[in-house]
Amino acid sequence: MSVPIDPADQVECLNGTFEDATHWILGALWTIGGGVANVQWVAPIANVTLEQAIEFLAFHTYQLNFDINTANNMGATFLQTRLFGGLAGRVYGWNTIGHKTCLFQPTEDQTHLRFTIAGPMLLNGEIEIDNVTISDVAIDLIVDDGIGVQPNSYFSSWQVDDEEEILRFTSRFDNTRIYIRKEL
Repeated sequence: MSVPIDPADQVECLNGTFEDATHWILGALWTIGGGVANVQWVAPIANVTLEQAIEFLAFHTYQLNFDINTANNMGATFLQTRLFGGLAGRVYGWNTIGHKTCLFQPTEDQTHLRFTIAGPMLLNGEIEIDNVTISDVAIDLIVDDGIGVQPNSYFSSWQVDDEEEILRFTSRFDNTRIYIRKEL
């Protein structure tokens, strides 16, 4: 069963605080207990995924938030996050402790949120996540001819560093793009 995200309600994924394994599909080595999802490995292994069936609509922008509480012996190994179930889209990867936020905007409908351990796995590694939320951030339709963004354009990406923030919008009609840079 997949859970549709209602932009009006800003629905979070179900059981993102991992009270138990309800609503989660656990791949090899993942466990849920004590309010966290955890994976530990002693040697490299494939299919180390954790996912939840959620309906993501094409051209909507979704914000994923979660915490990495533990990241032991990661080396070049990282936790990958992505929407899954259609054409491959944006993939993010992390291997450090802390709060993580990312935006996804699928170009076709997707059916799952997926966490995957990827990269060369060192021996005796571990990662623990908690507080997973995802919401439709309701910024997919832009109408502002004053700055050159065409009606029926959608927010397609954003990048922030210490000096500036860059927003990118893409037209649904002809795929043209406009970039808006804001100095911080």
